[in-house]
Amino acid sequence: MQAIDPVTTSLLVVAHNPTVTELLAALTGELPASARDGVPLAGAYVVAIPSTTSVGLARYELVDAYLPA
Repeated sequence: MQAIDPVTTSLLVVAHNPTVTELLAALTGELPASARDGVPLAGAYVVAIPSTTSVGLARYELVDAYLPA
């Protein structure tokens, strides 16, 4: 896991359907390899959003993924 700046707020995106997968693509600019064929059931991704930034449709950094084994 990457170190996250302490003034950063993280957003956890759990993508079980195509709409949320599209949101992940919109926020990060591209889908990680694990999400290209559909996010695994119970898969989750963490996107870093600076606490000084209003959450909106912008590019954020994907910092971690939790995928079921």
